[in-house]
Amino acid sequence: MSSRSSQRIRGKTPIAEILRMYPDGRAYQLMRQLHWACALCGFSPREPLAMAAKKHKNSPLAVLEAFRALDLPDGPSDEMIARAAVRHRKYAMP
Repeated sequence: MSSRSSQRIRGKTPIAEILRMYPDGRAYQLMRQLHWACALCGFSPREPLAMAAKKHKNSPLAVLEAFRALDLPDGPSDEMIARAAVRHRKYAMP
């Protein structure tokens, strides 16, 4: 993937669009590493990335950084994934 695709990933980018951007499964794999069991949480393909992060109590900025890193040669680092996977109470949706 070119670096242009990572520039297109924003907080309002729908999950389904991100999955289409990475047909090789990299985005799906990252969702698994973040423990997003979307079949269980009522996954909506049109849900924006930032909203999904908040739904799962993850930092939207850390999640965005990890998804943008999918274009790096080695993908997101283990440290990036760990930061994005941390659950925070302050991001819990009412």
